[in-house]
Amino acid sequence: MRVRKDTFLVEVSNQFVQPNIPGFNFIDSDFNPKLLATKIGVIHTLPVTMTDQYIYDIPLKEGDVVVFNHIVCQGNNKFSDTLFFCDYFNIYAKIEGDKIIPLEDVFFSEPIVDKGKSIGCFNVPDKVSDKKALVYEVSNFVKAAGVEKGDVVFFTKNADYPMQVGGKELYKMHLRNVIGIERNGELIPYAKKLLIKNITKLGMVGGLERIYASNTLQEGIVLHSGATDIPKGSTVTYFNGISAAITWKEEDYSFVEEKNIKYSWNN
Repeated sequence: MRVRKDTFLVEVSNQFVQPNIPGFNFIDSDFNPKLLATKIGVIHTLPVTMTDQYIYDIPLKEGDVVVFNHIVCQGNNKFSDTLFFCDYFNIYAKIEGDKIIPLEDVFFSEPIVDKGKSIGCFNVPDKVSDKKALVYEVSNFVKAAGVEKGDVVFFTKNADYPMQVGGKELYKMHLRNVIGIERNGELIPYAKKLLIKNITKLGMVGGLERIYASNTLQEGIVLHSGATDIPKGSTVTYFNGISAAITWKEEDYSFVEEKNIKYSWNN
């Protein structure tokens, strides 16, 4: 038997042994209406065919234990008491032995707490960062793209997807949400982009007086050339999109595509 294109049947029952992964508690279904909650189930039936764009980098087969969105287990997806139709995009990861393996361009990250500080008579409390997270596990596809387990990733705000997997709170992210990477205490090039340190002075760009906003032309020093021919150490004027800018060690940097470089010169 097969089901419709790009859709699986997943089984949710007590007929399989819950996975044993250190640091995870799979006792309950992890339902939490405030989070992107998940369930653990087994692939029961495969689709008749898959759209090429959506073939998992680790192929799924009948009997695989998978992590999927809890909304799958609702009435309109019900095939039987224990079987539910599950579209491809609702399956986040596969469990093999004691490992949880994200699929396709998905990766999981752990929240990072920014330490509070005192500014004059004001105390800024500790808070979970909405700009960076620690990579917990990556898919094969994500690893091939340059993101590794243990990296700190800077991410776009719409990438902050809190979720529960086995009682552990993680962020579910996609490659498209990654702005830049810190590895071993250093910023590194990502996705063939230039890494630029912002040196723009208020009202000055390229030596010219002007008024500018944070997402208009700015000036910086190239720290990494990415996939471009612009030499390291060059000064560049560039378009600094909001999604490309980060603050690291209290200084401003950007991961910039070559098309957003307006002009450059060597110092």
